[in-house]
Amino acid sequence: MFEQFTDDARKVMALANQEALRFNHEYIGPEHVLLGLVKDGNCNAAVVLRDFNIVLRNVRIEIATRVTPGPNVFTSGKMPANAEAKSLVQKAIALAKSREENSVDTQHLLYAMLSLPDTIAFDTLRSLCDPATLLSALIRWMDERRSPPTTSQTSSPPPSPFPTSREYLVFLGAAQIAARHPAPLTPEQIDQCLNDAIAILDRLVERRSSK
Repeated sequence: MFEQFTDDARKVMALANQEALRFNHEYIGPEHVLLGLVKDGNCNAAVVLRDFNIVLRNVRIEIATRVTPGPNVFTSGKMPANAEAKSLVQKAIALAKSREENSVDTQHLLYAMLSLPDTIAFDTLRSLCDPATLLSALIRWMDERRSPPTTSQTSSPPPSPFPTSREYLVFLGAAQIAARHPAPLTPEQIDQCLNDAIAILDRLVERRSSK
């Protein structure tokens, strides 16, 4: 599964395994991967997270309030990835491929983590920062360090399977608007929530550009 990973990304997964053992968990989940990212301290993802004051101590505290240690004590062993962690890895691989990057690094893991909103890892990040702002900063960091395409790479890359920062903001805004309505929503109400979110975002962009 980790053949395409950089040394840093493999190190993070090894640290995630240590964190799973620390919680007596028989699996590696995205929350353990998040702990691995901040525990490394020097990897690309940790650099971006540190700008938001997301470091090992506060991540560990937040995750400890969301998970229960397992009943059995594990001191060694390689824990398997659960379904969420497997999805995270697959998304990270797909992201690296869509950006025409040869290896999966820690920034790809963090990006994939931000595309899994129903996980403990995402909930932990949301308690420490605004996920949309973190995503925008991560995309900017990645683009600033992206190598210019060679002559053989000048053709249009395949569309990314990941949302743009604008799409992500619209999704979050629509979810907040939808939460005000009684469930279940009709298709027309869902469309209206999306349109309202787009309108709000456009007004905010226009207001910021006019300053």
